[in-house]
Amino acid sequence: MKKILFSLLMLISANALQAQFQNFTQTFDSVMMHVSRADATTGILYDRVIPFAGVPRFSQWASQKDTANADRFLLAYNELYNAAFQHQVRLPFPVDSLGKLIITTGNKVDVGILHYHYNKINDTLMMQKLYFDADSIVRENSACTTSLYVELTSFIASPLRMVVDTTAIAFRFNDLLWFDNTNNPITQLLVDFGAGNGLQTVGLNTTITVNYEA
Repeated sequence: MKKILFSLLMLISANALQAQFQNFTQTFDSVMMHVSRADATTGILYDRVIPFAGVPRFSQWASQKDTANADRFLLAYNELYNAAFQHQVRLPFPVDSLGKLIITTGNKVDVGILHYHYNKINDTLMMQKLYFDADSIVRENSACTTSLYVELTSFIASPLRMVVDTTAIAFRFNDLLWFDNTNNPITQLLVDFGAGNGLQTVGLNTTITVNYEA
C-alpha cells in the first residue's frame, strides 16, 4: 500500500512540474482519469485537495479528538469546496465570499459549523484496486469489487475570530454559517464557552453573550 501510494504521489508531483499552471486538483484528476468515481456517492472526494486542514481528523474514523480555530475552519471549508467534483454538491459560497459574511469588528463573534459527508480513498484497498499498466497509467482492477472509497462525516465548529478586545463577547450562531449536507441535520448544540457556566443549549439564529473575567 505504501509503495503504490508513494508512486501515485510521485507521479502527481512529476505531472505538476510538467504543467506548472495546473493546480493539484487538476493534476490529481488527470492521473486518476481511468479510475471510476461511481462509488464516491457524496460527489466530494477529499483526496482531490492537499489536506492541510486534516478534515478526516474530525470524523468518526479519528482515533483522537481534534480542535479547530478560525483559520483552520476556513481552510477546511475551502478544501471541501474544492474537493467537490459535482458542482451541485459544493458548499454554497467560495471561501472569499464566505469571509464577507463574517463579523470582524465589535464584540460579536460568529461561530461556524461544518457537518459534512464526503468520500476518501480507502488506503488499505489501494494495492488491490489500483495498479500501473505498461504505459504507467493508473488503472482499476475490476476483479476487486470492494469500493475504493469510504464515506466519512466530519463535524468542525469554531469561533470565526481569533482575537476580541473585550470581556463581554456575543457569540452569534447564524444559520448562514452552518453547513450541513447530511440526512441528520443539527438543530441545536450544547456549548461550554469556558466562562464557568458549563454546557448551554444553543439553537439556530441565536446570539449568546458570555462575560469573561478580565
